[in-house]
Amino acid sequence: MRKFADAGWDAEGIDIDPATESYHRQIGIRTRIGPLEELELGRDYTLIQIAHAIYFITDPMKFLRDIRERLKPNGLFCIVLADLLVNEDMGLPSYVHTFFPSGPSMRYALALSGFETVFIKRQYGSVFLAARVNPNVKPPRIYPAITLALWRTKWLRYQLIGRPHLALRRAAKALLSHVGRRH
Repeated sequence: MRKFADAGWDAEGIDIDPATESYHRQIGIRTRIGPLEELELGRDYTLIQIAHAIYFITDPMKFLRDIRERLKPNGLFCIVLADLLVNEDMGLPSYVHTFFPSGPSMRYALALSGFETVFIKRQYGSVFLAARVNPNVKPPRIYPAITLALWRTKWLRYQLIGRPHLALRRAAKALLSHVGRRH
């Protein structure tokens, strides 16, 4: 939010945790505290972003429809999710999560809610999506059997692919750091 405000946007954050309010104030972020679904919000947003919080929304489809109604024409909805299907992380969602979409299932939910995904990128264990309102978009094909297989093989993929990959990255960084100090 701070970067958006510094760039001249009328930026405002929403956080459910009241303990964060003083920190937000300290760093100069205008923030409202409370569940998004219960706050009085306008209907003319250029950009709405949710980062690693969609998992706690109790009715995600209603939430997505509400977001759609709050965007200006051609407004952008941005979502950041944990990419739990990656090989380099053996973590799985905890029980407190009510909705934990993969990248493809989030695109599907967005389409069912009248959004067209215009950008998707996987990076650093996260999935970044951006969507615009398009009530005529057709839902993308999804493959639940593949997603289930990826969930069920996560630990094995981490052991066989993820751990060696992470070890190789650490070794390469150490080597490059050592070589850089010698020059």
